[in-house]
Amino acid sequence: MALVWGRRRVGKTALLQSFAEGRRSVYHIATGRPPADELAALSAAAAPVLEHDLRDLRTRPFRDWDEALEVLGEAASDEPLLVVLDEFPEAASTVPELPSLLRAFWDHAKDRTKLSLVICGS
Repeated sequence: MALVWGRRRVGKTALLQSFAEGRRSVYHIATGRPPADELAALSAAAAPVLEHDLRDLRTRPFRDWDEALEVLGEAASDEPLLVVLDEFPEAASTVPELPSLLRAFWDHAKDRTKLSLVICGS
């Protein structure tokens, strides 16, 4: 897990987009949408990467953040997966428990997955 934090307009997003290029990755930019809409956007970003998994995220988007994290973690059980949650404070503004959910997920998943999780914000 990594945290990229800094002032606005200094190039964090461009840096992370460049880092994600050529990697199996899911890049999500949060906008402070209602939780269901945010999860639908994350599902849409993950769908092309996870298209060979059993679940079609286009027709069955993530229901909550716990499920999203578990599915992404499982998708990285055999091969690396980079997940970037950009503008993280925007997502956390509508789901205040999100930092705690991430911490709990990472505590139990970090040793059983090849997931790399990057959280970015200002």
